[in-house]
Amino acid sequence: MLVTLDADFMNDSKYPFSGIAGIIRVVAAKNDIHSIEERLGTLLDFISSFPVPKIFVGDTKFQVSPEGCVIRGRDSVSGQIKEVRIKRRDSNIDVMKAFSYFSRG
Repeated sequence: MLVTLDADFMNDSKYPFSGIAGIIRVVAAKNDIHSIEERLGTLLDFISSFPVPKIFVGDTKFQVSPEGCVIRGRDSVSGQIKEVRIKRRDSNIDVMKAFSYFSRG
C-alpha cells in the first residue's frame, strides 16, 4: 500500500490498475501532520471494518479529503473500474454493494 500526498498517483494513465497493492492519496498540505493523521485514521477505521480488507484495498485507489473519500477500483464481478464517493454516514456495506461484493456467485 502506497500512501502519498502526490495527486499524480490518481492518474490511471500514469499509474494503471494492474495488480497494484493499493494507493491512498491524502489531500492535505505536506506540513499539516494533524490533517494527514486525521484523514488516514478515519479511512483506516473504515477499511478495517471490512470482512477481508486486504482483498478490498488491492487494485484500489483512495483519495481522502475534508469532503470525504473517493474510492476507485475494480468491480468484483465485471472487473470494470468504478468510482464511488463516500461520506461520513456511508457504511462499508454501501461500498461493498457498489463494488458488487454481494453479487458474487
